[in-house]
Amino acid sequence: MKKIWLENAFGNEDCVFKHAMLENGYDIYQSPKYNYLVSLGRAKQPLFPNMNPPAFSQFLTRRNEIPLSQFITPRPQEEDTRDDDAEICGGILAGKIPEESPDEVGIHPCLTSSNSEERDPNGATLSRRFPSPRTSS
Repeated sequence: MKKIWLENAFGNEDCVFKHAMLENGYDIYQSPKYNYLVSLGRAKQPLFPNMNPPAFSQFLTRRNEIPLSQFITPRPQEEDTRDDDAEICGGILAGKIPEESPDEVGIHPCLTSSNSEERDPNGATLSRRFPSPRTSS
C-alpha cells in the first residue's frame, strides 16, 4: 500500500479523483491511480463492485450560496524594488566597512535603531552595567 499523503513528491495524476453519485444522494471520490476512496477516516480502502462505501467516504453535495463575484479578486502585483547590484546594508554583513563614514566609530546604522525600545521591545538585554552582588559597598 502506497501512502500518497506522506510522499514528498507527487504528480498531477495523484491529485485527480473520479466523482460518482450514489443512489442515496451521497457523493464519493475515487483515485483512478490508486483506486482508493477519499475518506475523512484513518483507514484508506479501495472501492470494489457491489460494496457499500464507508461512512467517512460519503459526502453530501451542497449548493453554492455565495456569489462567485466575491471570489474573483485581482492578484496582487509584486513590485521588485530591490536593486540587484546593491549590497545589503552597505556590505557590513559581508565584513566590508562602509565608505561613506570610514572614521566613524560605533555600530553601523543598519544594525541599530535610534529607538532602544524598537531594538529590544521585550527588554531582553540590559543597556547598563550593574554592580556585582559579590562586591557590596
